[in-house]
Amino acid sequence: MTSTKADSAPAVASATMMNVDMGGALSGLKDIADAYKTIATENMETITSSVQAIAAVRNPTEFFELQQKMMKANLTAAMSNSSKLAKLTSAFFTATLAPMQNQASVMLKTAGR
Repeated sequence: MTSTKADSAPAVASATMMNVDMGGALSGLKDIADAYKTIATENMETITSSVQAIAAVRNPTEFFELQQKMMKANLTAAMSNSSKLAKLTSAFFTATLAPMQNQASVMLKTAGR
């Protein structure tokens, strides 16, 4: 079987698409890094305010009430952050793998001729 210019056109198109789509993957990676930075900043602010609140506690009852309030808030934040990071990570891998999947599809179609 000889290869013609028409046979190579889909592979060239796929390779071109791969170069364009990798920018989206890099953007997704930046979004993940920015999200981690934001979470780290928020966590540092939370730690600072928590230490200040604990220092202001006057009795054990107030301490336990504050502890429960902080645990609920931190659990809610952790769940929200986990969800956000999972969505960003999924989008990143989808953007990263899509060009390879497209290229493999074109190669399989070309090989099937």
